[in-house]
Amino acid sequence: MSLIVAAFMLLSSAGPAQGAVPQDSIASVAIRNLIRDAARDSTAVLRFWQELERTGTPLVEANPGDSTVRLVTFVWKETEPLDKVAVITPHSLIDVELGRMRHVPGTDVWYRSYLMRSDARMVYRFGPDDNMVPFTRDRNLIERMNGWQLDPLNAQAWTFGDGTRVSVLSLAGPSAHMMVDPQSAARDLDGRRRVRWAHGH
Repeated sequence: MSLIVAAFMLLSSAGPAQGAVPQDSIASVAIRNLIRDAARDSTAVLRFWQELERTGTPLVEANPGDSTVRLVTFVWKETEPLDKVAVITPHSLIDVELGRMRHVPGTDVWYRSYLMRSDARMVYRFGPDDNMVPFTRDRNLIERMNGWQLDPLNAQAWTFGDGTRVSVLSLAGPSAHMMVDPQSAARDLDGRRRVRWAHGH
């Protein structure tokens, strides 16, 4: 079995950032508020993380005008300077750039937002300083996967028989059955594709 097929099964069986964040790419109200508050309050970032420690992640927000989708924002807390961070999800297998996170300048916050169906279920991990090489061309994929990390603020996780653990996003509630239909991609928030996630019952 090829490494890329193994990676696909791992993710779907269970799921350099820009120096400045373009304003029109920030769909999350929580991220917009953070950027505004951090510019005038040195404690804003600390309060942001304290709130997420209380509520958990990813951030899930309503999508005005369409109750069938949610705005989901993955966030990563930088503990040392990073050039890039990736959120590793099944759609990263379609286009690794879809997982590239953005850095909020002057903070330790990295984020990436997507519109997802309100019944979406998927697994994910984070790749701090991921090499962002397309999976089909990465000759050291297993070594790369060993560097991926759980979401420390998400209590939902899945453990495979080999001990591999992944974080779980389930907008419709916990589920032991998840699958992804990568062919149903539409548009994402950056004007490229919005990823639609299928779910199993």
